[in-house]
Amino acid sequence: MRKLLYIAIVLSVALSSVSCVIDDADSRSTEQFAKALWHASKTHINIVSDAVEEAIHIAELVKIEDEATFNNYLALYFLGATVTEQDYGYSITKLTNYNTKVAWTVTTNNSAFGDGEWVVKRSGGNYYELTIRPCTCGKLVAEMKYYNEAQTGEAFLEFNYELVDEATTPFPGVEAWYAGIIEVVDPEESAKSPLHLTIDIKQDLHISEYYGLIGGEVDIECIDEIYGSTDNISAEIFFDPRRVNIECYGEYWTLYE
Repeated sequence: MRKLLYIAIVLSVALSSVSCVIDDADSRSTEQFAKALWHASKTHINIVSDAVEEAIHIAELVKIEDEATFNNYLALYFLGATVTEQDYGYSITKLTNYNTKVAWTVTTNNSAFGDGEWVVKRSGGNYYELTIRPCTCGKLVAEMKYYNEAQTGEAFLEFNYELVDEATTPFPGVEAWYAGIIEVVDPEESAKSPLHLTIDIKQDLHISEYYGLIGGEVDIECIDEIYGSTDNISAEIFFDPRRVNIECYGEYWTLYE
């Protein structure tokens, strides 16, 4: 069964350097546009996968009974944080280097992660509210609301994951698989230069916590309402060597990352 990833994310900062029309309505730099559009799209994908990884690490953390192992895990993924068990679940707080607070509020509904509904709310820095619950298809369903300054969005997705041992770290890292559609809008600029970005995941995006995007294929559409233009690229991700093959208007570009 095809896994579904639908994400509506608003990222005005990430889109501020991207225009569907690079110079004017009749003059386009295909290579410049293709690279900018791919990097903007990758940013949106990473924001969602980072939130999912945090939720998974919280679930793994609170299962640990040995105090030393618990503290080591906490230091690795939530350096400087404290964990408090609450009636609703858990609260995690930490101070940043700028003396600001980041907090996660985790409502478990008396269920183990993956068995029932969990709600993870992060405040400070990148804010999100992420609800994760099991799906009848055997995957996990996630609904996400996201806000960071002018950047807001919503996500609706199904995903599956596994924990993979890494030689360079004492604990396993997350690998996950996503597919579906990502939709992005720039709200602050919409009055004067509306941009709409749609990422259609054609082949599962395989994302590793330690290695980033490992594989997958996407079609990306960008609509610029000022110029009345619609542009499209396709991107295929490879791991060895790390590269992205991009097709734009019959031209092909390879980015090594």
